Amino acid sequence: VISGAKVDPVYIDGRNVGGIYEDEDAVYCLLGNILPSDLSLPKQKQAAEVFENIESALQSTGIDLGNIVRTWFYLDDIFSWYDEFNSVRTEFFSKKRIFDGILPASTGIGVRNQAGTAVVADVLAIKPKSDRVHIGMVPSPLQCPALEYGSSFSRAIEVTLPDLRRLYISGTASIKPNGETAHVGDIAAQIDLTMKVVQEILESRGMDWTDVNRAIAYFKYTDDIPVFDYYCQLHRLSTVSVAVSHADICRDDLLFEIEVDAVQPVTY
Repeated sequence: VISGAKVDPVYIDGRNVGGIYEDEDAVYCLLGNILPSDLSLPKQKQAAEVFENIESALQSTGIDLGNIVRTWFYLDDIFSWYDEFNSVRTEFFSKKRIFDGILPASTGIGVRNQAGTAVVADVLAIKPKSDRVHIGMVPSPLQCPALEYGSSFSRAIEVTLPDLRRLYISGTASIKPNGETAHVGDIAAQIDLTMKVVQEILESRGMDWTDVNRAIAYFKYTDDIPVFDYYCQLHRLSTVSVAVSHADICRDDLLFEIEVDAVQPVTY
């Protein structure tokens, strides 16, 4: 929801897939429900078409792929082809020279969609209009870069505007510094580690949980949701607004994942 700006629609083949608006500092584009057109194609080719459609939609607005700060990919039957999806993404990013600039924050989660496609994507892009806007990748103090185990996304992206800083933390799960899954089969321990990882990212940018303005927690099993509720009560996080979703995490042994956005006013 925004005010004080006109939002123009973005189309792909006559279908409304998002909106674009601008202020004196930047142009902002949010795309949603980006789909492949041919459901008969193999999953990898459907994914490749989704990336092409993202590029086409952004190009129609005058925004480059290099301006993408955040992506969401919802994969049907994620366990059967997540490695192949990552290969398609890496190949596309390499071809488009995304690795030369900002590697977007991202969430990749396992859910079906009403269209019956292998994947559906959402995208947030921000194109600065002046040097007063700074966009940079933020590492995770407790985890290795996702690139080290084949996933082409950054742990977080920070967007600094003249009046505020926005931090977009990627989907985060119970992963060790070496890239292996931690606490297999232990939902409480997975939640505890995941939340510590997110907290360290927040603190690395001078933020904490009170600055969080959006979060989604993903659970492989809905019966585990009370464990997360208890964690939040124990750590006095009851005021943090978290949406809850039932979904497969990118690995079969991961039970929990959370993505977080935070915002903080710029002080001089």
